Amino acid sequence: MLLRITDLPIDAKIQLIIETLSQHKESLKGSFSVLTSKKLRIRNYRL
Repeated sequence: MLLRITDLPIDAKIQLIIETLSQHKESLKGSFSVLTSKKLRIRNYRL
């Protein structure tokens, strides 16, 4: 997961990451994702 979170204090960043991982753990496996303060983009690439 690429983290692009520059506009939040460190406590909010940590909370956002924890919440994102707990809510999307299954869809994040084996994918490329980008997390910003406003959204999560998940790309699944199949070979």
